[in-house]
Amino acid sequence: MTAGNGSGVPMLDLQGMLPALTDGDVPRFRQLYQAIRQRILDGQLPADSRLPSSRHLASQLQISRNTVMQAYEQLLAEGYIRGATGAGTFVNSLASDSLQQSSTVQDSKATLPGLSQRGQRLSQLGRSGGNSQLILAPGIPELDTFPWTEWRRLLNQDIRRAPRRLANYGQPQGYLPLRQALADYLRESRGVRCDAAQVVVTSGAQQGIELVARLCLEPGDRVWVEDPGYIGARGGFIAADVQLQPMAVDDEGLIPDAQAAAPRLIYLTPSHQYPTGGTLPLARRLALIDLARQWNCWILEDDYDSEYRYEGRPLAAMQGLDPSGRVLYIGTLAKVMFPSLRLGYLVLPEHLVDSFCRYRSLVDYHAPLHTQAAAARFIASGNLLGHIRKMRQLYAGRRDYLWQRLLPLVGSEQRCRLPEAGMHLCQRLPEADDSALSQYLMTQGVGCRALSAHCLQSPARGLVMGYAGYREDEIDRGVSIVQQALEQRPWQR
Repeated sequence: MTAGNGSGVPMLDLQGMLPALTDGDVPRFRQLYQAIRQRILDGQLPADSRLPSSRHLASQLQISRNTVMQAYEQLLAEGYIRGATGAGTFVNSLASDSLQQSSTVQDSKATLPGLSQRGQRLSQLGRSGGNSQLILAPGIPELDTFPWTEWRRLLNQDIRRAPRRLANYGQPQGYLPLRQALADYLRESRGVRCDAAQVVVTSGAQQGIELVARLCLEPGDRVWVEDPGYIGARGGFIAADVQLQPMAVDDEGLIPDAQAAAPRLIYLTPSHQYPTGGTLPLARRLALIDLARQWNCWILEDDYDSEYRYEGRPLAAMQGLDPSGRVLYIGTLAKVMFPSLRLGYLVLPEHLVDSFCRYRSLVDYHAPLHTQAAAARFIASGNLLGHIRKMRQLYAGRRDYLWQRLLPLVGSEQRCRLPEAGMHLCQRLPEADDSALSQYLMTQGVGCRALSAHCLQSPARGLVMGYAGYREDEIDRGVSIVQQALEQRPWQR
């Protein structure tokens, strides 16, 4: 330390305590601020110790005085130091005492509170990383042939025409032209009973499930879910603290059971059961609607990829069969356009819409307006239907190609049925530890999902394999990796 100038407190010599400042992306004043701040937190600069004057420290470090003054100003603004007129600059005792104590325990994770039991269940369902670099991952559409030029033109036009309107807050229910375009599209292509007033635009279909779970269910309510079934729906219901009742599925989808305990909500994917691929026949759809009337419960129809049907015309939505309004309908643009768009939609009875919008305003208010505006014109102009027609033909060829490549591996069509619709197929491996196999394949760049991960009580085992977004050479590579894994390692349970 060096002598003070009348304050009675010795002035610290920081020259040997601070690292050399360098030229780079981080400004010098920021480097100096961070170095002094860290030494205060570490206790190397004790409370009430006096810092050198800006002129003295600048001379010591051979830097500009303005650099030191900027660093001191930032430390002063954040409460790490204080200035006393005529006496100098001192380490703030409050900052040093409280922050130093907290820094001594920051490395001890055992002292920190953990996740709730519900949080642990939810975290185990999801994945921390994405699957954009993996092949054969389910749910990924073809991206290279999307009409990007037209999409960019629509985005740019809307931003040029109405930048202020699209930059401001919109309505929680969604951009009106998009709701109108979606209502027209759903009536014509899916047979949904709706108008724009019943459509709520969401930030992806998953948010739609979360909204329904939060607003239509009480904690402890019973919910029928398909088993195997969609993991994302299970997560949304667990977050709402409801009781999941797994319902068996066969080659045609969920099996109605009038003798089972009555639920508050029935969740299902009737057009293309996820992940096994069955299509719910009309008799079962009507039976479930009758049960919903009898039990006074909701049905949540997740129509996630029904546009891609390869055998005959796409089947009309279950919602259109129910004039009473008990079937809540959910869909997404992620599968028919591209995933990062993050636009989905709910079709609700009109008496629910206002309540959903009020709660939506507390969550994320609405999806970005400029993407909603571009999507509205993309749909209304016929671009969406044209793109779907092209993709349906492309995906049918990729489905056939993957299925033919897999047949020699499984040895039976019963273990790998040719799906009539969708963007993935299910390869059954009843004797395999599919979870370990899936994890290994991930390390090899193959994103197949374990069928057992979708199960609550079902003993089903296998791999859920996507084909829509992958060229034939990528399918070849993925199947070869799967084949090598099955041949070289024992995956039996």
